[in-house]
Amino acid sequence: MMPDFGVGARLALARHADSSQVSLVKPRLRGVSGRNTRLPAANLHAIGCPSPPPHRWSSAHTAVLRTNARSNRCNSKVDVLNALRRSGSVARTGDLLRWGATRGQLRAAVDDGTLIHVRKGLYALPDAPRDYLAALRMNARLTCASAATHHGLWLLTPPTRLHVSCVGRSGGRYVNHQFRTVDPHHRLPIVGVVDTLLHALQCLPAVDAAVVVESSLRRGDTVRAFLEERLQGNRNGKARAALDLVTGCGESAIEVVARILFRRAGFNCETQVRIDGVGRVDFVLEGFLVVEVDGDRYHSDRAARNRDRHRNNELIARGYLHLRFSYEDIMFNQDYVLDRVRVVLSGRVIR
Repeated sequence: MMPDFGVGARLALARHADSSQVSLVKPRLRGVSGRNTRLPAANLHAIGCPSPPPHRWSSAHTAVLRTNARSNRCNSKVDVLNALRRSGSVARTGDLLRWGATRGQLRAAVDDGTLIHVRKGLYALPDAPRDYLAALRMNARLTCASAATHHGLWLLTPPTRLHVSCVGRSGGRYVNHQFRTVDPHHRLPIVGVVDTLLHALQCLPAVDAAVVVESSLRRGDTVRAFLEERLQGNRNGKARAALDLVTGCGESAIEVVARILFRRAGFNCETQVRIDGVGRVDFVLEGFLVVEVDGDRYHSDRAARNRDRHRNNELIARGYLHLRFSYEDIMFNQDYVLDRVRVVLSGRVIR
């Protein structure tokens, strides 16, 4: 049975900010202390007081709230897409959820073409590298020649088959390097640099493998001894032979190929030699024949051509002979290169 509050108490009621509560200000109630007391709004009618009206937002305020909500969703989507691009444009569902996406946003992104649902638990941007997608579809990581360019390493010839590292799988459409010695890349679906080098030494032709390894050693990714420790035993004889071709002094892939070509032909070959009044030259064979290779940085503007002519003249004045070969010569016409070198070294220069 509700207590008798009296008319004075009813007039002393004050609406509270919470629509579900009201306060009695200094009520004089039978059996109730003089302290402020709160009663549920459901009891207001029992004492003859109307319930406080529900709060109503203006239409303008509601529009602002909706706009802010859409803006927050757009910002969240942009943040997730940026994080996805930093991860090589592919990511697992758990990573996307951790970055702030929701499953509803992922479904909507697939519907509007922003994302591709590669397989269960895996999403990608439409422009994601095809080899990333191929590796992730088989729950593998790229390695060897397929991972070299993603690590920023030199590569002579693009692979004709995908090179992956996937435990317990094999197939004719790809080359599988199952063992790993270091942790994989922390974001991209590729193995670590060291494993990429080891797989290249064991798999690729010797010159191709030497090019990949030389670019990594020059960059300081690892040291030669670290690779040698992991290439013990008879089965790694081919890999150790390829590693012996690496010196770490080549400044481009084509220079590595040229150095190996000259040394295999039996020439005494010095690399990256500095000559007074000339500067640094690519190779000096047998102490007096300067050989330079024009790669991607071939000089075509007039000022550069003038510098080249000055260098050539200075070399002749200092007693050196000089030959220059193109990328195509070194890669596809090696017999011609060796023949010209032998003619000059033998003193039978054709005039």
